[in-house]
Amino acid sequence: MRDATVVGAVVVLVAALGVVPVAASAGIGTGAGLTAGSGTADAAVGSAPTSAQAACSYPLTVTDETGTEVTIEEEPQRIVTLSPSASQTLWEFDASGKVVGVADTAGYLDGSSEKEVVTDGQTIRTEVIVGLEPDLVIAPDIIPNEKVEQLRSAGLTVYNVGASSNFADLYAKTERIGALSGECAAANATVTDMRERVTAIRDAVADEESVGGLYVFYGYTTGSGTFIDSIITSAGLTNVATETGITGFTTEPLSQEVVANNSEAIEWLVLNDNPVSHPSGDVYNQTYAIRNDQTVVLNVNYLNQPAPRTVLALENLTRAVYPDAYAEAQAALEATPTPTPTPSPSPTPAETTDSGSTPTETPEGMATPTETPEPTATDTPDPTPTTTGNGPGFTATVGVLAVVLVALFARRRR
Repeated sequence: MRDATVVGAVVVLVAALGVVPVAASAGIGTGAGLTAGSGTADAAVGSAPTSAQAACSYPLTVTDETGTEVTIEEEPQRIVTLSPSASQTLWEFDASGKVVGVADTAGYLDGSSEKEVVTDGQTIRTEVIVGLEPDLVIAPDIIPNEKVEQLRSAGLTVYNVGASSNFADLYAKTERIGALSGECAAANATVTDMRERVTAIRDAVADEESVGGLYVFYGYTTGSGTFIDSIITSAGLTNVATETGITGFTTEPLSQEVVANNSEAIEWLVLNDNPVSHPSGDVYNQTYAIRNDQTVVLNVNYLNQPAPRTVLALENLTRAVYPDAYAEAQAALEATPTPTPTPSPSPTPAETTDSGSTPTETPEGMATPTETPEPTATDTPDPTPTTTGNGPGFTATVGVLAVVLVALFARRRR
């Protein structure tokens, strides 16, 4: 277990960036067992879903990221989420009514201001959480084990969710949260919708000539084994960071030399909509992307959080880089509509993009940075993704958050 200094730095960064490092580890529940009712083992988490489950079954026993068996006797009616991705998932299920407490970084979700805030930057407000008398607490795996045990010692049921490194993990995580929360039908519908949209994009870009893309925020980037790498490659781009041998989230700022040596390969620069996180300097201004006005700005809440709206980030990245392929994907979806639509108010790509909502300082297993400490973003983005090239005027400061980013990316091992 890392010492208190590192843990504090992790929580600070999570609150500021909303990023949970996803190294080469598996997603939520690789090897985690899940039994319900008779105790029959369910499909392994992370695999394709089995038959759709119309209703959840209790009692339910699951094994969480800490290796702890967690039993839920009956459908939870009062849920506390310590990460915005878990909150977003429940909102997509149209189950926000069950949520009584959220992290201070989940404020972009419609109606979240009506919930009790259970974190304050680095501090997890244990007494507040206990006072809410939740039936279930969903915690990301960046929460220290001792904090999880403290909540359990207070008599609470806590499920510790692992990180997601690709869309398969994300589907599994969504299904798991559905089973935990009593929203199995909604989870199945959500995952079906996500799978269809991701598959449509992947099929449409399959014949496109891949161009190089690089995501940079606060001077850091993401390589292989991260779900953001999966977003970039699923959109048909080649992740330049991966090509240079970067694995997981970098524990040091991206080398200026690496950027300079790959300036022509960086044909698209992927940014989130928190300007403070944008890279700056001559080395970036000399990249092909900046010289040719090829940057795409995506909603940080959807790009940095492994949750259902990650698909919006994928779609809008594709729309910016491969507009014809995006149109083909949408036509394919319209030709074969999903029989059971996602039971949530999430925006559709035909109507919205993930670049227009106000960003928020949201933490988590992957969360969402923003310009304002009090998140006010809506969950309905603007009609088109922002594509902009700032050339020599492409500037922003890296701020003190970059310091604690190192601690976050040095993910605690078990």
